[in-house]
Amino acid sequence: MCPLLSHGSQVQVSEAGKPARSILARIAGGAAIVLAAIVLFGGLAFGIFVLWFRAEHFSALKSIEQEVARIQGAGEPITVADMYAFHALPPGESNSTPLWLDVLSSIDEQRFDADTKSMPFVAKRISEETHFPSEITQWSDAAALLEKYQAPIQAAKSAAKSGGECRFPIKFEDGYAADLSHATRMNCLIRLLRLDVRAHFEHQDADSAIEAIEALLGAARAMEHQPTVVEQLTGTLAVNEAVGATTYLLNELQLDDEQLQRLHAALGGVEFDAGLTTGLLGERALMYQSFCSYSPPGVVSLTHGERVGLEPGRAMDCQKYLEVMASIIAATELPFPDARDLAREIELGFQDEVKEMNGLLKMKLANSIADLPGTYMFFDAIVRSHAYLNATIAAIASERCRIDSGSYPSQLSDLVPKYIREVPQDPLDGSPMKSQVSHKEIVVYSVGWNLRDDGGRDDTTRAPLDFAVRVTPVKRSR
Repeated sequence: MCPLLSHGSQVQVSEAGKPARSILARIAGGAAIVLAAIVLFGGLAFGIFVLWFRAEHFSALKSIEQEVARIQGAGEPITVADMYAFHALPPGESNSTPLWLDVLSSIDEQRFDADTKSMPFVAKRISEETHFPSEITQWSDAAALLEKYQAPIQAAKSAAKSGGECRFPIKFEDGYAADLSHATRMNCLIRLLRLDVRAHFEHQDADSAIEAIEALLGAARAMEHQPTVVEQLTGTLAVNEAVGATTYLLNELQLDDEQLQRLHAALGGVEFDAGLTTGLLGERALMYQSFCSYSPPGVVSLTHGERVGLEPGRAMDCQKYLEVMASIIAATELPFPDARDLAREIELGFQDEVKEMNGLLKMKLANSIADLPGTYMFFDAIVRSHAYLNATIAAIASERCRIDSGSYPSQLSDLVPKYIREVPQDPLDGSPMKSQVSHKEIVVYSVGWNLRDDGGRDDTTRAPLDFAVRVTPVKRSR
């Protein structure tokens, strides 16, 4: 081949490739510009997001700071220091804490659960219903269990008689992770005392059975000032069991007037309203401590020179939690049933609000969404227990009237003032408790959740229409 011709061919190829390289260069340059624009605008968008997030964060911090100042200004606890002061025993008050700590020290919940695993009459989960174990077939097992735990049972009876106030210690720095094992052990004790009442009934020993009921109510008083919902519900459980046991004795043993007055005095000393507020105040403070227990880049300044941190992303959650809890706690200042109705309205409103939230906002408020639902059920538990308690107190007074006059009162107002100072209130509708009398029994009742007077009907399969306590003339003599 001719060298010149060959050289010319190379020149032609080279000249033909120039447009292709030029196009590729332009494409590459355009892509670089587009990429730079994406990076620029992405960075700008990210910067705007960061600025918005920080503005939102610091706005929430400011709101939290104002709310904390308001809470402390109202004399309510919110910080760890506040909680220790709030939970302290009042000056001059007799301290029963060492007694109750000693009672619970010999109870190990895991060992106790193992001991009672095959005993359905000592159920691990005691229902809120006021049913009492009327039939026990495993009496040898029951007697062995009571013998094994006789020390805490007797110690509880002594502690209940001692009076004073109890403050089970809590490490408030741990927030929601605080150890509340004393409440679990107290639950075990309640189950033991419940069985102890039944055992004394089996031996027709009314005085000892009443002593065990008084111990149950002593356990309730020991939890009365504890600042968490779990502890308050444990105290409510003790009241429920005392009420159920009392109703059982009223129907099964011939109690004299002195014994009835003992029961009346013991049940009449139960306080519910303060415990409702105390439990919610403590819950709020513990949750706030949990919010603040992370190491954050941002801090919120509080009163008294204390500084507590809230990491970005948690401030809005804390703000919402404090906002809703403020409304719920304010509801406790109202009388029943208004307090329960308002708490339910607040919670349902929050649930509706959650339904309208987008996914990002739900992530930001994760703790509030998880912890706030069900708060009104605390109100429900208190109201229900209060209703049965008041009905039982009126039933005791009615039984005293029957012993004196030979018949139950035709209406509860007839018991005033000889047997009771006033007719107990129905916490469901705020009216006096109601009653129905027949030739064979008296039924004292609350209107129940439907707020209707169903004549004391409590025999429905799913839930009672009314919260009723029935007393019939004694079936067996003492």
